[in-house]
Amino acid sequence: VREAATSLRDILLSLDVLSTHCASYEWDSALTLLHSPLLTTIMSATCSTLRNARGVIPTESRSDVGFGWGSCGWRHCGMLADAEEALAELECRMGLLEPEECEFCVGIARRSMREAWEVVPKELRGELREAKKGRGMLRWWKK
Repeated sequence: VREAATSLRDILLSLDVLSTHCASYEWDSALTLLHSPLLTTIMSATCSTLRNARGVIPTESRSDVGFGWGSCGWRHCGMLADAEEALAELECRMGLLEPEECEFCVGIARRSMREAWEVVPKELRGELREAKKGRGMLRWWKK
């Protein structure tokens, strides 16, 4: 679960970088980041770790993490599906959307991953401060 918290921190950072690419109309860089393992397989594996962390995370919180978009079927979809669907929408319409519309999609994914961050017990995750601007991109700082 501690590794999942580290991955979530990296995912949140990459979503801020994605937002910066979209705001600058850097579509190739944005697509490269969207296809990166961090926003695909690692995000899915991280949420799967949280969903299966019995004894560490309460049942209700684990169920809120949910399942991947398209594989949740009759089950509660949850945070992972919301993030995956928003990023798929962004990828599908990359170059057609204005930066504000891109930020809406990234914002959904960011909110979902921040909610997943809150599922991790505080003693295992450290702290996450608000993003600070620096050198043209947003960076996440921990205490």
